[in-house]
Amino acid sequence: MKHNVNYLRTYRKQTEITQADMAFLLHKEDNSNLSRCEKGKRAPSVHMIIVYSLLFNTPVISFFTNQRDLIKQRLIDRIQELIEQLKTEDPTENIISRIDYLQKALIRLTEEKTYEKQQ
Repeated sequence: MKHNVNYLRTYRKQTEITQADMAFLLHKEDNSNLSRCEKGKRAPSVHMIIVYSLLFNTPVISFFTNQRDLIKQRLIDRIQELIEQLKTEDPTENIISRIDYLQKALIRLTEEKTYEKQQ
């Protein structure tokens, strides 16, 4: 099974829009860079992602569900590490506030379903 890096091509192919059409809409002279972005060989620019989102009426996150779930898990792990580090410091008001915020974020992130399960 092929692992998609992003779903830019998937959403475009659901329509009759070609890479040449997208290159024109993105003010690109050719579609070679676009092709590399759609294949995951190059990271798409913010501009490109927003154009896809607007054109295909699709939330930006929909193009990157695989990365979102991986990044989310890494963030959860790092938040847990940071909380443990902060707990070793003097409990100033600032430290307590940061720990509180991070704990709330951790609860929200761990209770949230993965993106694909939400749909």
